[in-house]
Amino acid sequence: MRAHGLTGTLWVAQVRAMLDDLVPKAKAHAYALGLSLLFTLEVGPLLTALLLCGRVGGSYAGEVATLQATHQVSRQGVCALQGRSTAV
Repeated sequence: MRAHGLTGTLWVAQVRAMLDDLVPKAKAHAYALGLSLLFTLEVGPLLTALLLCGRVGGSYAGEVATLQATHQVSRQGVCALQGRSTAV
């Protein structure tokens, strides 16, 4: 197993520097590679989910702002719909 790209190499170097005092030199690279891979696998989906939530929330906020800017929320009241609760 090898680190992929510059980011993976940097993670391995940082984790290996922390492990040098705790683990024998022969095993330090294997542990560093494993820990950096686990960290990437755990944090990657979390960051992806946060970015996705931000984009979806921004999309909803933009839609509500567009409805209010074009006065569609007040027009829904004419059609006997509750404007604010329907839009949000």
